[in-house]
Amino acid sequence: MNKFSLIALALTSFMFWACGDSPEKEKTKDASFDLSKEKEWIQNELVKFANDFRKGDTAALAAYYSSDAVAMPPGMTSVMKKDIASMWGQAIQMGVKDITLNVTEVHGDQDLLVEVGTYEMYGDNKMVLEKGKYISVLKKENGTWKVFRDIWNSDAPVSAP
Repeated sequence: MNKFSLIALALTSFMFWACGDSPEKEKTKDASFDLSKEKEWIQNELVKFANDFRKGDTAALAAYYSSDAVAMPPGMTSVMKKDIASMWGQAIQMGVKDITLNVTEVHGDQDLLVEVGTYEMYGDNKMVLEKGKYISVLKKENGTWKVFRDIWNSDAPVSAP
């Protein structure tokens, strides 16, 4: 082996060592974490959320969000945690009487979950006002999953300017 090959081999070995995950750097995974159980928990929470929405309980709706939550509704600026109850109150005042949320995917680990789904908003007599999709990022706060970031948008075509 010539001097150049030896140097190249040493540099390559160093690069793999420096860039690789060492046991000290690896994040410890919770062996008891079960994503399917978390998805089931989310589905149950969405039923409760819809019930609270029908009751018009905006304080209960805001309680699903973390203390540093941000909601990003369509056609509005981002809404910080302190204004989330008011945001849902505005939806109710605008005539939204009911909401259905359907989880289609859940990804993540014991630190963060990403929930993907669809929604329908209804007015009087179960008239569909809007259908769309959403993504929510959940994180643990005081041992309970809370919505950390929430964004949704309508499936309706964009209006011409």
